[in-house]
Amino acid sequence: MVYDRLFKRLEKCLLSARICVVVGFRFRDPDINTIFRKALESNRTLTILVVSSSATSSLMNLVGNRREFNSLKEEKRIYPLKYRFGTNSARAKIYVRVYPKSVQRLFQFQRKRTQNRL
Repeated sequence: MVYDRLFKRLEKCLLSARICVVVGFRFRDPDINTIFRKALESNRTLTILVVSSSATSSLMNLVGNRREFNSLKEEKRIYPLKYRFGTNSARAKIYVRVYPKSVQRLFQFQRKRTQNRL
């Protein structure tokens, strides 16, 4: 496979990550889905935050069924954040809907970096 090195790198990163923020990806690639599913099974500290206008259906593509989706969401292992790009109110919705403090700190850090550049 052409992308073997990239897939191995993704797998390695997911196995040691605590948070993975996925923006705009719909999880329609079976090879990438396999890597993410293995990481969710192996790395019990991994939380996947999906930011997309179709975040819930994207995560359903990843996990495959409603029961598994609900279980992972209840365990706070996956977070679908509906975000419609190109709208002014979208950023505010993300800050309101973010649940874990670690993810909230991530966005606050990014916001501070952006403000410091201005």
